[in-house]
Amino acid sequence: YRGPSDQRRTDEVLGRLELDFVYGYRGDMCRSNLFYTKSGKVVYHTAAVGIVYDKDTHSQRFFHGHTDDIVSLALHPNGVICATGQVKSLEDTGPRILVWSTETLQPLKEIKGFHQRAVIHLSFSQGGC
Repeated sequence: YRGPSDQRRTDEVLGRLELDFVYGYRGDMCRSNLFYTKSGKVVYHTAAVGIVYDKDTHSQRFFHGHTDDIVSLALHPNGVICATGQVKSLEDTGPRILVWSTETLQPLKEIKGFHQRAVIHLSFSQGGC
């Protein structure tokens, strides 16, 4: 791809790509961002992807709700619900927090409009709030 004037169609190829396995981990400039879920799987993030890794089957499942790099992650005390925060994307007016299930990988809540550049830390209280 050489820019907007390139006549080749990339949309056709991008529509067929599927993420199979993520090699890597975002450890720089991020802290407390890897947890064990209630079912013993590992939840962490890299780039704009939330990852749930099953070490027994050496497989991963992916949460694709973010539009830019995730820089914070918190796991609810119930070990199932996860919250991830991202940096401001060019597509968004500000960064957002997504709350999602590590079991179904479905988003549960989106929180936005309170941060300007990035959500650098998240946590749940012991009571789960």
